[in-house]
Amino acid sequence: MRVGELDEIAEGLDLALRFEAGERRAFRPAEADAALLRFSAHTTYQSETQKAALRALLTAPPGAALAVSMPTGSGKSLLFQVGPRAWRAVRPGACAIVITPLVGLAQDHERTLRGLKGLEDSRALHGAMSDSDREDLLFAFRRGEIPVLLMSPEVAFGRARDALIEAAKPADEKFGLEARLAAVFVDEAHIIESWGRTFRPDFQRLPALVAALREQNPDLLTVLLSATMSPSARSELQRGYGQEPWLEIHAGVPRYDFDIVTRRFTDSDAREAALFRAIDLCPRPAIVYTTRVAAAEQLHNDLGSRGYRRIALFTGDTDGARRQDIIDRWAGGDLDLVVATSAFGLGIDKSNVRAVIHDCLPESAARWYQEIGRGGRDGHQSLSLTLWTEGGDQDDAGEAMRMAARDWLTRPFAVEHWDAMRDQASVEWMPGVRRRLTLPLDAAPDRLGPHTGSHNRRWNQSLLNLLQRTGVLEVTTVQERQAHPTWEVVLHRDELMAGAATASAVWDDIFQVRDAEQRVSIGEARSFLNLMRGRDTNCLLTGAFSLIEPEVWDAPPCGRCAPCRSRSRPTPTQIASGGLDVVWMEGPEVAHGPSGRLLITPDGPDRHLRASLVMTLSRAGVQQFVVPDSWAAKTAEALASKAVPLGLVIAHSEWVEGRWALANLPTATILPDDAPDVEKWLTQANLFSKTFPKQRLVLIADPSIRADGRRLDQVASSLGSYSEAYLETLALEAAA
Repeated sequence: MRVGELDEIAEGLDLALRFEAGERRAFRPAEADAALLRFSAHTTYQSETQKAALRALLTAPPGAALAVSMPTGSGKSLLFQVGPRAWRAVRPGACAIVITPLVGLAQDHERTLRGLKGLEDSRALHGAMSDSDREDLLFAFRRGEIPVLLMSPEVAFGRARDALIEAAKPADEKFGLEARLAAVFVDEAHIIESWGRTFRPDFQRLPALVAALREQNPDLLTVLLSATMSPSARSELQRGYGQEPWLEIHAGVPRYDFDIVTRRFTDSDAREAALFRAIDLCPRPAIVYTTRVAAAEQLHNDLGSRGYRRIALFTGDTDGARRQDIIDRWAGGDLDLVVATSAFGLGIDKSNVRAVIHDCLPESAARWYQEIGRGGRDGHQSLSLTLWTEGGDQDDAGEAMRMAARDWLTRPFAVEHWDAMRDQASVEWMPGVRRRLTLPLDAAPDRLGPHTGSHNRRWNQSLLNLLQRTGVLEVTTVQERQAHPTWEVVLHRDELMAGAATASAVWDDIFQVRDAEQRVSIGEARSFLNLMRGRDTNCLLTGAFSLIEPEVWDAPPCGRCAPCRSRSRPTPTQIASGGLDVVWMEGPEVAHGPSGRLLITPDGPDRHLRASLVMTLSRAGVQQFVVPDSWAAKTAEALASKAVPLGLVIAHSEWVEGRWALANLPTATILPDDAPDVEKWLTQANLFSKTFPKQRLVLIADPSIRADGRRLDQVASSLGSYSEAYLETLALEAAA
């Protein structure tokens, strides 16, 4: 193959197809702590953000909500692997549920979880199960035998709902059933905002289910996981789940595994010729994305006529059984190529996808980034090729703008659908002069006739979700396992019970929100279109990522897109990720002995680097350790061997340089003998005590060491210094 022939497809494709054997994963790994070693098979963290996220999970206050954004393939699932194991070590019936968007994703997670010690009984609950298997599974969950139960939102709202509510109740209300629901994880949480409006309204009803579970268990944790979180998605997630306390952990960097090639065409025939040539040459396995179902079907047929056999078609019109068959064959390596719309691939753990080709222009940077993220999850190179048209008989740019603006309820449409549901609703007065309405989802305006079916129900669901987002009503109960499904809602704006004229001000408020959402969507599409047109000469990858997470402005360029290659920009290595300085303000109170700072004089030669000292500190109630860099791994191993529950470990240099904040926990910091940065060490200790004045901080150091000309026992602690033997006194008090 001539280089020029590759450039005829798209400039830079020759460079992108040069084979690299090594891994491209560039995130800086992090040292393990006791929690990771004790509750997983890993010996290091994949990234620093992964360590920060697990710390946030294991130190979360009761009833908290945690949002975690980390790049695809960086190990978000570690949270619902380690969390349930840690909780079950304290209470055997502790369990968690994981809400996933796709059955295939739930089954992928199930396969992984069942191969892990302590999680062998984890299961996925899905609609293809028989009634008896489903009931057996739910009863086992209620008994506390299943540590992690995975399901879609529809299943959670349907046949699993009663079992989830019961699992959240206190043990003394369940007549011997041992399950105690500790946490709800929502995987791929970013789609709640985009899919929830129309395609999968159940995603926007999830906060109502979580609220019902919290009523039974106020200590329930909510954990939202995503590869990206745009400002609009974060706002929607916090609105729905943001019961205080709320914390966000963001890596703040994109993935760097991709070779990115794009080309804009003005002639659709030229694009089609380039597309088929690219598919012939691209590495496999590969995915080809289109926007429209009809385009995917046509391309699939054309490839079949060209002799392709190990291919499949996956769109929103693919039925459930066929979907699962494709997912299984894809995961098993029986398919080389999938032609799909955006319905395919979300979160499916196919690690070795080598190419993602767009035969379209996605309507947002978020969709494009999520879809190219299907490739290279094993850390090796992956091709991202986008071939798109602007102008002419097939205008991908125009289609992208229409996609961003379509599927939004118009005001006349919304008013007439609400009136139809209201007129057929049953009404009940509640204490506090509130109305509870039971709304029939089959209700439709007279002009649509009596046979409206699922399409009409979907629009009614979308309308009710919009009304809930704007605070007009609250969805409380869903009854969809019946011939004529209904939603129960509590109405907060009684004007909607009257005619259109009386309710006009309410509809003004509703559509002010709806119009703002639409403007954001159109603006995001326009910005992405300008980026792909090449009007921004900076890195395509970081440019797209900054459209998704605008507060990220300093991510290094990728070195592998056309603008980067034209400027000979290097590919980044050892990328630092974010979230290290984010911690909960709440923390456990000091139960025994003094709070504040304690200066402890260590005993004996080589006095700092002794496992016995660390274990004594642990028995005295210390849960977080700052240790000399060379001893971080040994400290984690020592704590894990004694089954210390948390045993969080931070290297000395990482803390004194301000890269890591410390959690609000009883903490010890051991000053290395040869530390040249005593003043920095003391400054960080002062910062910790100022942030958490009621928390205990144990300083292990020679009191005669000077900081800014003064001895430590004069400046480090108002209580002076104690010998190491005092730790035994604290340990005895803690054990009492």
